[in-house]
Amino acid sequence: MTAFLGLSQLWRSRSPQPDSASQLRSNRIRLAISTSVISKGVTVLVQLIAFPLAVHALGTERFGVYVLVTTGLAWLSVVYSGLGPGLARGIALSAAKPDPTEEARYFSAAIVLTSLFVLGLVASVAVYGAFRPLTGILLGGKSLLYAQEVRSALPLVLGIVGIQLLGGVADSSRAGYQEQFVTNTWGIVGNLMSLAALVWAVRYWPTVTGMVAAVYGVAALVRMGNVTSLLVRRPYLVPRPRLLTSRHLAAVLHTGAAFMVLQLGVFLNQQVSLLVVGRMKGPVLVGVFAVQFRLFAVLGGMIQMIIQPFWPAVIDAHARDDRAWIASAYRSLVRYSVAYAAVCAVVIALFGGLLVRHWVGRELVADRSTQGLMGLYFLLCIWPQPHAALLIGLGRYWFPAIVSLAENLLMIGLATLLIPAGGAMGLALAFCLANLLTSAWAIPAFARTTLLGNRPRLS
Repeated sequence: MTAFLGLSQLWRSRSPQPDSASQLRSNRIRLAISTSVISKGVTVLVQLIAFPLAVHALGTERFGVYVLVTTGLAWLSVVYSGLGPGLARGIALSAAKPDPTEEARYFSAAIVLTSLFVLGLVASVAVYGAFRPLTGILLGGKSLLYAQEVRSALPLVLGIVGIQLLGGVADSSRAGYQEQFVTNTWGIVGNLMSLAALVWAVRYWPTVTGMVAAVYGVAALVRMGNVTSLLVRRPYLVPRPRLLTSRHLAAVLHTGAAFMVLQLGVFLNQQVSLLVVGRMKGPVLVGVFAVQFRLFAVLGGMIQMIIQPFWPAVIDAHARDDRAWIASAYRSLVRYSVAYAAVCAVVIALFGGLLVRHWVGRELVADRSTQGLMGLYFLLCIWPQPHAALLIGLGRYWFPAIVSLAENLLMIGLATLLIPAGGAMGLALAFCLANLLTSAWAIPAFARTTLLGNRPRLS
């Protein structure tokens, strides 16, 4: 009940003297959350069906190989994770004026930078792979056993990355316009088509490559529909050489650099940790933690449904000096996040093993101590997020980025020390300790100081 009251208050947040901008901002958040609920429901349904299908079609070890191969997709996607929010911020600031030419300049800058990054990354992977087999990096001593499957899947992964990064330009533009509900709609369509493709692949193409094509490839192609609809509605965004300026390129890069650092921390957390445990203990434990992360993604999605439209709205409110709306929405978001995360943490700790057993099978169930630590870690993960979202909206994005990177570098160091003796519990303990020593206290404290107007020097 507390969680739903907090959510209701967030929906009603506005300044004491609401104007059209404040009302539009609140309405867009409501619409984004509503479509996100539907999108998340579809996503949960797809994941509940897709994960056991993939595990049973590939087997436990080959499923671990599939997870490791797709970490490459996440690795390359770190690049756009910076440019996307940088574009969203630029468009949000320009739309608040409003200034369509500025919007178009930011969009063109993002398209050019994204295209250059895609070409550079694909070339780098191709050149590096020609001199050193990538299968050895991903699988260590078991590289020869699964080398052919990895080699056949990697070109597809690279192609999907290129499509995803370019499609992400439209997603970020929608965020800047506070039109996440459109992106959510395309996401629903993509998830349903991916599920249909996965059902087909399980029967006719039960390989690592088939799983990658079904789960990621179809969704990436559908994502391009968002690009088309955005340009049809706003044809002035179509990139043209005269729109490119060094100032806008530099602005997207400068803002994006902080988000790249932030996403690099996430990548270290959920991808490099899998590589570390995979090399030390084999692909089975990779699958165990991949299932835990998927459970986190399903449950944590409720928070992301609000945070994603929240910080672009804060940018708009900050540009219009609507401080009352910012303070009210922030307090409601924190209350809702903490209440929801506490309930989910108890569920993960006490019933996570049971859920995993009935979901994907007993082979990927964590021991009780590990499951309890992962429940605690879920709460620790959610706690800093509303505070970080406020800082991002107020332009103080470097602080949460640096703290997140420090947390996850510390986590990798602790994991390498704790996994050899502790196994799965060692990695779970590394997650919790690193968070408690960094993000759990530093980000909330800085957010409160910033909101009060007494801003420390570090930005």
